[in-house]
Amino acid sequence: MAVPLLPLAGDILDRYKDHPLCINHNKALPVSTNQKMNEYLAEIDVLSDVVKTLGNRIAKRTFATTVTAFRVSFHLW
Repeated sequence: MAVPLLPLAGDILDRYKDHPLCINHNKALPVSTNQKMNEYLAEIDVLSDVVKTLGNRIAKRTFATTVTAFRVSFHLW
């Protein structure tokens, strides 16, 4: 099954396809938990001028907004 991706998303997945954590845990990205993802998003928050506190929930909403803007059907998920 082919899932359409934005070019940047494909580049990111390609970058990590041979990462040991991805291979050992059969994951697309080397992030182990939502808690760890939130820690990384907090680091980005500190380094950026984003007004909202970043977290997994905001990341999911941003994803949904982005795919909608690029007219990707949610029926694929």
